[in-house]
Amino acid sequence: MNAPTTAVAVTVASVEGVTATGVRWRMGSWRAAGDVHGRHLLARRWARELVTGRLGRDWEGFAPSEPGRKPRLLGPPGVDVSISHGDDTLLVAVVGSGLVGADVEDEPFAAFQAPSLVRRMCSPAELAELAALAGLDMPWALRRRILASAWTVKEATLKARGVGLAEDPRSVEVDLAALAAGGAASGPAVAIVHLVDGRAAVEHPGNDEAPSAWEGAPGGRGDRI
Repeated sequence: MNAPTTAVAVTVASVEGVTATGVRWRMGSWRAAGDVHGRHLLARRWARELVTGRLGRDWEGFAPSEPGRKPRLLGPPGVDVSISHGDDTLLVAVVGSGLVGADVEDEPFAAFQAPSLVRRMCSPAELAELAALAGLDMPWALRRRILASAWTVKEATLKARGVGLAEDPRSVEVDLAALAAGGAASGPAVAIVHLVDGRAAVEHPGNDEAPSAWEGAPGGRGDRI
């Protein structure tokens, strides 16, 4: 079996044998939780439900962590968690083996129209690819969506590695043309990255599974890279 060659170049080129079906996630609006504190409690409840109900593991709670650092779980090693939120959307992902990173950005992705952010997030090769796509009279809304999708893959990868944005997001290169060809037409931009022994798989959860919230399941939709 040949390893896929498109989408994201993360820690290694080959990802043969790595799938993201070990990842369980839940995504939906957090607004009913009321405020930032409510969102925080909702994310922790979703994480507990995913670990116990979907992974079948005992729940021992979250380990103490510093603000801005990836959350860690108490208990035996192996189970990993990642939490992300946008203006409306909350995404929680867990995995029973390996490392997981999750990121979500909500429409209209206005920040990705800023040239300074594009330069900060895109490698020279990505900037050249973006310029080529722009030459095809790409609408600004689609350009913002492609960049938002690329950002979610970059940040989710760095979260999975445990470094976050302390590492240059340009170190994770994304195939922008592949995102342009296969991305969702509407809804939040989402990526979940599962790292196993330095090899990676990426999930791009769909936005049409349920009106408000849904959970990933074995064999669920995802793109291997």
